[in-house]
Amino acid sequence: MKQTFDTGDMNTSHLNKPPLETIVAESILFLQNLDKARNTDSTQVIDTLGKIIKNPENIETLNNIVSNLHTKCANLSDVARVQTFNELVGNFFDLKTQKIKDFYKNNPQIMEDTMTNIIMYHGVYGYDNPELNRRKLENPKPTLEELFMGVYVENLEKQTREAVLILRKKGYDTIESGFGDDRNKGQQMFHFRDVPKINPEDKSIKDFCQRFSIKLTTNIINNGLHIFFNNIGKNKTMEEWTECLNEFANILPDTGNLVVNLHSPDELFETITKYSKEDFLKQTNDPRAIVIINKLYDCKTEEDIENFLKTLEK
Repeated sequence: MKQTFDTGDMNTSHLNKPPLETIVAESILFLQNLDKARNTDSTQVIDTLGKIIKNPENIETLNNIVSNLHTKCANLSDVARVQTFNELVGNFFDLKTQKIKDFYKNNPQIMEDTMTNIIMYHGVYGYDNPELNRRKLENPKPTLEELFMGVYVENLEKQTREAVLILRKKGYDTIESGFGDDRNKGQQMFHFRDVPKINPEDKSIKDFCQRFSIKLTTNIINNGLHIFFNNIGKNKTMEEWTECLNEFANILPDTGNLVVNLHSPDELFETITKYSKEDFLKQTNDPRAIVIINKLYDCKTEEDIENFLKTLEK
């Protein structure tokens, strides 16, 4: 989850396909409002953006970016669209010369794949998510899985949602999931709080990697484990990534652990005040979960909940 901020009213939601000039105007407005919200200075970037659009050599590429924004990820919000546009400009253009980088100019397929992956990333991200906003308004009551996870399922990137629920049900304590740092290439990742016994040399995992044309890499950091899914060969669609991550979750063995990530005493107090204990009890037969639910509902104040959460950390 990321912190959001007010970027102003762009007033473009009525446009099905904003032209290049509109996107650039939106981007400049977005950067200006970002500066106000975070006390930053984007003057140089704004100036460069204005010069890039005035260079006739760039117009075809810029129009291609705008076209892709609307054909490859139609669910992008106004804010996500301008964030994507700014990121793509930063990737593809040499900001000093205001011209398209030679690497991308000479490798149009890599440019197309990079564009697709970045647009997918912004389209599935958990913040500024219309799905999440609707969920909070129309159906704010969390499921037991969501209560123990600490977030709504809509907070998760779409391609990881089912896989994360499978992993947590099997006792794997997930912290983050979705696009990795190398998102230009579509890289996906899971971040586990502990270091589960996942051996990339196991036959089941080797077979998985071969089937989905994936190279797995791992990194242990702060007693946690990152697993990265690096694509080999043809660029994957979001549906292909979803199938890949779901299958990975399915082949891992059940640990027998109960994963609980309760936090935010104020939000938990609001939850136990609004919704009955029975709503959650009827969703599980696990005696460990039943004990936690009962103890949570025994709390009478936020301070009680805070003290209870400390006992779970031990």
